[in-house]
Amino acid sequence: MERSDHAMEGDPLKRGEDGTETVTGAASASGPKKRSCKGLGLSRLTHWRTAVFFLSLFLCLIIVFAFSFIMPCPVRAQYLVTWKKTFSESVTYEFLAFEHSNDDKVKDVLFIIKNTNGTLNQTCTEAGLPSPCVFVVAVDGTDGDTLWERPLHPEFQWAHCDQGKKTSRTWHCLMSHSGNLTAINKNTGHVIWQQPQPTVLVGSLPVLSVPDLDQDQVDDVVLVASNSTLTQLILLSGKTGAQMGSTVVLDSVQTANHLIHVTEKGFYYILLQNDTDVYGLELLGIAAKAGLKTDKVMEAKANSAVTLLPIYQSNAVSLVRTKDADDSSDLLIVSGNEVALINGKTLRLKWKFSCSSVIGKPSLGHFNKDGVLDVVVEDDVGNQTKRVSSFIILTC
Repeated sequence: MERSDHAMEGDPLKRGEDGTETVTGAASASGPKKRSCKGLGLSRLTHWRTAVFFLSLFLCLIIVFAFSFIMPCPVRAQYLVTWKKTFSESVTYEFLAFEHSNDDKVKDVLFIIKNTNGTLNQTCTEAGLPSPCVFVVAVDGTDGDTLWERPLHPEFQWAHCDQGKKTSRTWHCLMSHSGNLTAINKNTGHVIWQQPQPTVLVGSLPVLSVPDLDQDQVDDVVLVASNSTLTQLILLSGKTGAQMGSTVVLDSVQTANHLIHVTEKGFYYILLQNDTDVYGLELLGIAAKAGLKTDKVMEAKANSAVTLLPIYQSNAVSLVRTKDADDSSDLLIVSGNEVALINGKTLRLKWKFSCSSVIGKPSLGHFNKDGVLDVVVEDDVGNQTKRVSSFIILTC
């Protein structure tokens, strides 16, 4: 017979191995209570996460909509197919340039008029100028609205703009008027500098842009002035407009046209065309002849004696660059009865083409599908007939 004090298997109270009693009923009763508290905490945490998510989303939407109304959208330029601008009682001059004067991608129009007042309520009298005076005007290429205008002292001789060429200068257009040279910024119309004409001879176009010669970190310019007996070369500082050194005079040389050219080795030449020939002058030699103080490298290359390098000898009529924006491109020389192509890298003859009698200037373009630049020359063969000859400008 078993002892009465022995714990039965179904008793809720059991004695452990160490003689202590174990309350199993209490343990089993407390277990479900702990699990229910844990589940309640997870449920509350899930609600908080949902609330934080929707609150963040709501704040993001508020910020997006707020900035979309507060920050204005950029105004897009209204591109007109055609536009017309009238300047009543104004005198126009033979000058027209296309430059980027504002921030859009459309080129704007620069021109010069003579009037008593401008389109932006500016008058010559208010500017302290005689009336009528000269106005340099820039109009928007998209709609014809006036961007800026600059009144200057009359009379007008010539004007030249960089036509998009990249330089280190802060001005882009040079204007000759009333015995002065005025440099103007194309974006604002502000006058960067103004200097008196350095010579009695009026310089001719184009104005030649050359590298920095006076070591002021600004590209300089060269003016070419000529009459029937001589040609003058004037070096001007691109920063101040002051003349650098003395005037270089070429006796017995009458210039009909001139260009700046860069060879393959980086040497700059001023090409001069007269009635019969095309010559080249090294820029460093001109700077040395003018007495300009250059660095040791330029002085080592320069030759104090300015010598004319013959490029092509013929009855030259026109000197044309095959690429307007490239100062090292090939040169096309047209004379009375032939057309010649000069290699831009070496300034040597590549080929020439004989004609009967060339009429006018040649036309450059692509007239076939080979991707090589072509030229069209109008040739007069007599008997009141004309012949159009087309041939290829080789790039090799």
